[in-house]
Amino acid sequence: MTDTGEPGRKARPHAGRSRNEQARQDVLGGALELAAETASRGFTMEELAARAAVSKRTLYRWWSCRSEVLAEALVERALTVVDTPASDDAAADLRAYIRSVYRQAHAPQAAAALRLLMADAQTSPAAAAALRAFTDHRRDTCLALLSRAREHGVVPAGRDPGVMADVILGTVWYRLLTADPITGDTVADEILHLLSR
Repeated sequence: MTDTGEPGRKARPHAGRSRNEQARQDVLGGALELAAETASRGFTMEELAARAAVSKRTLYRWWSCRSEVLAEALVERALTVVDTPASDDAAADLRAYIRSVYRQAHAPQAAAALRLLMADAQTSPAAAAALRAFTDHRRDTCLALLSRAREHGVVPAGRDPGVMADVILGTVWYRLLTADPITGDTVADEILHLLSR
């Protein structure tokens, strides 16, 4: 085993190119933890390797930079904690989705990871690509719910789903940039009210 630099912790054995799922989860969780702990300073791949008890070589075999790790961690988190309901009530489904996105984006770990990813994207093409992959994934989910809402008359048929998605998701980014977290459900409800007029 390879020493991780942290006393008492050893890197997991890794054979071949396939990912060890537990190690992957440890890396993704460690990235979110470190983003929250280090805030704007960020963290290094060395720190992440030590936190996740994997070798740096393993990290770089799976990801080229911390932004790729953060983007994957955020996508995975969104898949498990963001509500994407599909009930008979398209308005309630869209409302639940928007509320969930706003709550989760402003949870401490996610907010720190999103800010760090956004900052990295300003100077790194790899980080910009990772941010784009994350935002494209979130936008696709939002567009699917908006299309369904439009089919059910929740939002007017003439509205551009892309612009509506920008309003919903752009609010998250604006609030993250200005350190003005969305608390409660009022903002989500107001956004839905504006879109449905």
